[in-house]
Amino acid sequence: KVNRDKMTGFNRALDEAGIDSSPAARRHYEIDPMSIESGAEAIRRLLDEKQTFDGLIVRGDWAFIGMVNVLREKKIRIPEDVSLILYDDPAIASRVLNLEISHIWQPYSEQLSNALEILTRNLPRPLPINTVHIIQPTLVVRKTS
Repeated sequence: KVNRDKMTGFNRALDEAGIDSSPAARRHYEIDPMSIESGAEAIRRLLDEKQTFDGLIVRGDWAFIGMVNVLREKKIRIPEDVSLILYDDPAIASRVLNLEISHIWQPYSEQLSNALEILTRNLPRPLPINTVHIIQPTLVVRKTS
């Protein structure tokens, strides 16, 4: 449900910006964010299918590393030929790739604080929790976009 909501919000933002969000204009691949090979495989598939693209949003450091490795191997320049944004904290990927990575930062302390507040408020009466807190992520622009 959470990933579906993220994709819905992403497509809505594209529509609001006047960017085509139709399935023909974009690709969405499910990859294992904890696998270098999964990221490498996804980018190889895009390239093998002769897909044109100028930007990718990737979830997970390890998948991101796999994609960058293939792009570098194919002499595809970042960000001149393709912009990359990591949906995660880039600490690991930045160190491994020696690259200042543009990323979507999520305020984990705010998420934790909200979760603890919801849990402690509901401790005396363990009922189903139907509370939604919307936490705004931040785009941090670095050298990959």
